[in-house]
Amino acid sequence: AERKRAYRERSQGRGGDRVERARRYIAKMPAAHSGAGGHAATFAVARKIVQDFELGDTDAAALLAEYNQRCDPPWSDRDLAHNAFDWGACVQPASVEWYTTKPSPREWLLRDKRTDAGVLPRARVGLLVAEGGAGKTLALCQLAVSLATGVPWLGVFDVPQTGRTLLVLGEETSEECHRRLYQAVQAMKCAAPAAGVIDVMPLASVECGLLKMSEYGEPVDTEFAVWLRKYVEDQRYAAVLIDPLSRFGGRDAESNNSAATRAIQIFESIAATGATVIVAHHTPQWDRREKNPSTSSARGVTGLTDGARWMMHLGVERVAGLDPHLAEIVTASIVKSNYARKGEPVELRRDLDHGGALVPLDDDDREAVKAARGGGQAR
Repeated sequence: AERKRAYRERSQGRGGDRVERARRYIAKMPAAHSGAGGHAATFAVARKIVQDFELGDTDAAALLAEYNQRCDPPWSDRDLAHNAFDWGACVQPASVEWYTTKPSPREWLLRDKRTDAGVLPRARVGLLVAEGGAGKTLALCQLAVSLATGVPWLGVFDVPQTGRTLLVLGEETSEECHRRLYQAVQAMKCAAPAAGVIDVMPLASVECGLLKMSEYGEPVDTEFAVWLRKYVEDQRYAAVLIDPLSRFGGRDAESNNSAATRAIQIFESIAATGATVIVAHHTPQWDRREKNPSTSSARGVTGLTDGARWMMHLGVERVAGLDPHLAEIVTASIVKSNYARKGEPVELRRDLDHGGALVPLDDDDREAVKAARGGGQAR
């Protein structure tokens, strides 16, 4: 009835300005309950505004933005612009040039200095997976330092272009962030990054989930997810490093494939701002018992590893009979890479003098490890 009345008023020239009548109309619409579950409702409102009131793009967008603020949580500006009006706008006909013109080269966050091959693409989502206490957090801090200074990450992965990084650490205090970044710089033997090149969010004891279940049982964005996406876009970070997934993915991300896929989509929406997103995650208990340093397993449902475009596994090996500085050997293996070859694993050691930072083995270390494993004689 409301639509018919609006059409009649419009066609007969009554009811005042169309924008004001459209505003009154959408004020009566129920607000969407979530950024994800409310997509259909928000889309419906957009179509009604455009179709029933024949508003121009500018007026329609302004009114939809007003409606969006009533949603729980509201869509980001990017989501509104890309999705609200017409899904058909997402369809891109493949032109003849797509088949005949060489595309622009892929941009890489990291390249393997041993082969000069790209290993981690820009603006994609990846996972860094290891057992608890294997050095994931410090490895991410070292990656942030590498991106800030240009020093190769883990001694092997070159940084083609330096940039700003946001470290989002769900289990650390500000004091611990200070400690870990200090340990990273000392272990890497590099100059201190300039102020503001690395930003940290110490979120220990803070509710920081990016995903929640709506009253309708759907996985949806939290207000923090909406804020983080917008903040990353405004700050133009090259990378966002998140640790660990269990603090941010919500209670169902590891047990429900729908929630896991939605969690990856949230990380993808952050990556869509231009930042590479790496999320630290844990291995399952059975994997730790197997002690396989090249396994591709990650705790939880397959939606996490299926959705991520890149994955590195840190396998911890405790070799008997070695000097204390070689007490733990960590093998970094790229076990998933949708855009490049995986490359050879990298053997590292935990630098116990600097908080357990991961540093490359030198030639003597490699020979000692080989001998202890039964593959040769130490010098």
